[in-house]
Amino acid sequence: MAETKKPKNILKIEGGKFKNPYQIKEVIPNIYTFQLAFSLDKEDFMLLKKARSGLTKWAHGIFGSTILLSIEIIARIITKGISDVKTWEIVSIVIGVIIAGILLLLDKLLPSEKKNFIKEIEKYFKENEKSLGVFTNNE
Repeated sequence: MAETKKPKNILKIEGGKFKNPYQIKEVIPNIYTFQLAFSLDKEDFMLLKKARSGLTKWAHGIFGSTILLSIEIIARIITKGISDVKTWEIVSIVIGVIIAGILLLLDKLLPSEKKNFIKEIEKYFKENEKSLGVFTNNE
């Protein structure tokens, strides 16, 4: 069996995380960074992280409707006076804001598969930082 030779132009560096650059005299190195591969693009991760849950979508919908009702009531107060505003309209605004707040709070507090997956991805990238390798052009 043929013996494999190690190329002379590789400088092996093991077990280090380098924060400051260093220089090797009389050698022009090509410096590479290495990281264990993860099969998720940064763009896909950002889409996953920013995607809203169903509770958040409902909360935003209810809050938006509440704002529209509030604007309509304010316009009526300006044109016809406060006596034209009904009690149920004010109560519905308060209830809308409370329901939207509860839905947002539930979304933050309740565990979900998506939140766990995002935590796993973030943990992976914290634990698998890039490491440095130097390959020289000289023999």
